[in-house]
Amino acid sequence: MDLRQIIYFMRVYEERNFTKASLRVNIAQPALSKQISLLEKELKAKLFERGQQGSRPTAVATEFYNAMAPLVANIASVKQQILDRTTNGNLSGSFTCGFPSSFSQSIVGKVLAEFVDEHPNVEINVMEGYTATLADWVRSGKLDFALGGTSDMMSVSASDIVIDEEVALISGQPIAGPPFRPCHLDQIAGLKLVTPAINNITGGQLHAHIKAGLFKPERCLELDSFSATLDMVRNSDWACVMPSSGLLEEMQRKSLFIYPIEAPTIKYSLQLLRNQTKPLSIAASVFLDRIVARASAARNLWQNCKNPSVRDDLEPPQE
Repeated sequence: MDLRQIIYFMRVYEERNFTKASLRVNIAQPALSKQISLLEKELKAKLFERGQQGSRPTAVATEFYNAMAPLVANIASVKQQILDRTTNGNLSGSFTCGFPSSFSQSIVGKVLAEFVDEHPNVEINVMEGYTATLADWVRSGKLDFALGGTSDMMSVSASDIVIDEEVALISGQPIAGPPFRPCHLDQIAGLKLVTPAINNITGGQLHAHIKAGLFKPERCLELDSFSATLDMVRNSDWACVMPSSGLLEEMQRKSLFIYPIEAPTIKYSLQLLRNQTKPLSIAASVFLDRIVARASAARNLWQNCKNPSVRDDLEPPQE
């Protein structure tokens, strides 16, 4: 059985589309179709049902994919191990990764600055996006890995939660009392809330809670820009909800009123998203470990700021 045919089959299975799959494997669509036909002939079974909505895998195709995926992953892992051994202890190579915007600007930039200085032979490309977008980029091979919410994207393996953060309400005005006082969103009178889009990790939860009537903002504004949102709430009585890692610099600057949210429950958990057939290189694994360590340190800082003895020493921001 030809390994290339198996790879071609897996890409068609993942894309549900011969045209998209041909772009991923960099061969013409007719040639790809021919290779799939040869594989079907060898297996004596039909693998795809073509239609207007794409190419639907048969039951045999699903069984074959599930059997081949770990084998292909093992082959890729052995190849990566051989490549890593040629570095002689010096990290090299390249990888691409992706993160949500707030996390990227608060955590990733600091780690990236240190990493590229220590490992000049490693080339890194970092991208930002929503979980669905990041998962699609991982699935298509555009990213080697990403951190995002739970994803059911085909061929993207979501590991256990690697980063778990609390979220907070922030504003440029004392809309819920002194800084770091826990708040209930349904108890804040006249709440004017800037929300991310529904496909954002926090945005989806906020929209669901509002629809369920758990709290009712006086006004809502949807804004899909981390920096623009932060600038807007810093200079007004509007508020927004952000993960604690996105507030590190603001906690130190004391430029915003920050309120941990007690109700309704809003979770911000990031999982490792990667293609199950593409193992991480040593360089990518080291970088990811640095990211998780930095996020852990940020969580500890957040917990310290929530401590009453520390909070009492914080002066409120200038209005």
